[in-house]
Amino acid sequence: MTENPIEDGAPTPNATTNEAPPEWPLSYQLNLPKQTAGQTSRKPWFHHGLYRGPQKRPVKILYSQTKEQSEAIARQFLEETVLGFDMEWPWDSHKRTRLQEKVALIQIACENKIALFHIAMHPGKTAGDLIAPSLRKIIESPDILKTGVAILNADFSRLVKFFSFKPRGAFELSHLHNLVEYGAAQPQLVTTKLVKLAHQVEHHLGLPLFKGQVRISDWSKPLSPQQINYGANDAYASFMLFPCMNAKRKAMDPVPPLPLAAETYLPYTMPPNKSLHLHSANAEDAMITAEEFFKEALDAAEEEDVEPTDPPLPTHLFQRLVQSRKILAGLHKVPPYVIAANSVLEDLARQRPTNEASLLQVKGVGKQKVQKYGAEWLAVIAKEETTNTLQQIQLDGNPQSLTTPRRDSKRRMIATTTGGGEQSSFSPQLQTGLLFELEGEVLADDKLVANEDNSSSDCSSAFGTPVPLPTASQLKRKRHRSPLRELDPIRGPPQSKPTRTTSFSPKSQRTLQNKIVAFGRQVTWKLKLKPQEPLVSEETAKLIVAKPPHTSEELQIIPGIMPFVRACSETKMDLLQAVKKWIPTPPGASA
Repeated sequence: MTENPIEDGAPTPNATTNEAPPEWPLSYQLNLPKQTAGQTSRKPWFHHGLYRGPQKRPVKILYSQTKEQSEAIARQFLEETVLGFDMEWPWDSHKRTRLQEKVALIQIACENKIALFHIAMHPGKTAGDLIAPSLRKIIESPDILKTGVAILNADFSRLVKFFSFKPRGAFELSHLHNLVEYGAAQPQLVTTKLVKLAHQVEHHLGLPLFKGQVRISDWSKPLSPQQINYGANDAYASFMLFPCMNAKRKAMDPVPPLPLAAETYLPYTMPPNKSLHLHSANAEDAMITAEEFFKEALDAAEEEDVEPTDPPLPTHLFQRLVQSRKILAGLHKVPPYVIAANSVLEDLARQRPTNEASLLQVKGVGKQKVQKYGAEWLAVIAKEETTNTLQQIQLDGNPQSLTTPRRDSKRRMIATTTGGGEQSSFSPQLQTGLLFELEGEVLADDKLVANEDNSSSDCSSAFGTPVPLPTASQLKRKRHRSPLRELDPIRGPPQSKPTRTTSFSPKSQRTLQNKIVAFGRQVTWKLKLKPQEPLVSEETAKLIVAKPPHTSEELQIIPGIMPFVRACSETKMDLLQAVKKWIPTPPGASA
């Protein structure tokens, strides 16, 4: 059954033919004997002797009992890129003291041969005495994958503990099995959970693998035929499983990368079940988890499914939504894809919903997502709209040039006067009822509006129908009273109301804005986030300085502030108190 490795003279495999992992099926294939009439159809046990190569050549078994024989055999495997790997030791090895009894047998296998290194029969007392140099080179080479089950925590851990080796290239077959079994359908199950070798062999190679009592026999003595078959079968099955399952991996859609070598991220002890790590296609990243890979592939597939008739993607708003998703993921301690897929964020950027009802019209957004994340999404969209409006005003130099679709109820804005009687700049009012600072001036929150006009006149201005601004002389004559308020039978006579304004110099305003942005960086650091842009933007900081909030209600109505407020709450940092500390309360304003 065994052959003399010294006289075997088997040619060493050509390295050029083994640069890539072997494809499936291999040249050595299962050759089951034909059944005769009357025989049962029970499957035979897996056995290396059932495989035949070209010209019906059988798989060779190379058995060594000395270090010199082991060296000659090991050299025949140095050019292989994938080797089945297994080890055996006496069941009571913890009671024994000889080094040979801690690792009694080492088995490696390739397509056409199997090597059994009977270390227990090698004379010597040290690792150098027992392990052939070429065998150690195979074990410690990261370029030769050693495939097996529990290879890291069972086999390699013994080589580390008792022989002080540094084994590399441990490929856990359970990882590849979980990858091809669950894949994109159940990525959460693609973990490092170990699966018995016998189960994998029957599932993928189609034959049961016999274990029996021989596995707990005494491996420190000369091997019996049953022990030789057992050791050879385990190593050969470990080899054959790799190209078989790897072919299934390559047939998956999408095709995932190969799992990483187990020693690169798992301990040598029994590893906990965690998400499987794969080689990353991105040159900047060494690895990617299986769950991340399939989620990214799903997002990419959804992006490809976008029909060309879709409107152009507002890139800036989309990036803001992506940033918001990262912040929400950090707050809720979930992966970003749980918050929303890229396709959902793209639809939000295109459709620009303004309330919960329109949010529910976006594909992929349900009631639960609206309840959890709707307020933040609406705030980001509103902030983008505000920023666009302010930028357009600055470009045009004339707020009356901005128009929006017709409103059913038309309101008219009139000019107000400053305390000194000078004419103030035009005060734009969005449909939210908020006023914003333009060109460094602070706009009062008193809104002088005419009664609802139910006439059919056409008006499409974003801030109401433009009204010619009165002259300075007209303002001086009428600045003491608003005639429109006198005509309002519902509101009655105008009531005096303190206006909170700031009178900081431009330099002071910039200082305060910088303090607010720095406060946002502290919150980001406490959350351990690495956002692409600050939690609080420069535009939002300007709005805070322009109209300082003195209550939580006033703070929360500032466009784009809600993600910042939520993040501050998560870190127990009081944004409102910080603003009050930095910006004194104007005289006459209530705290």
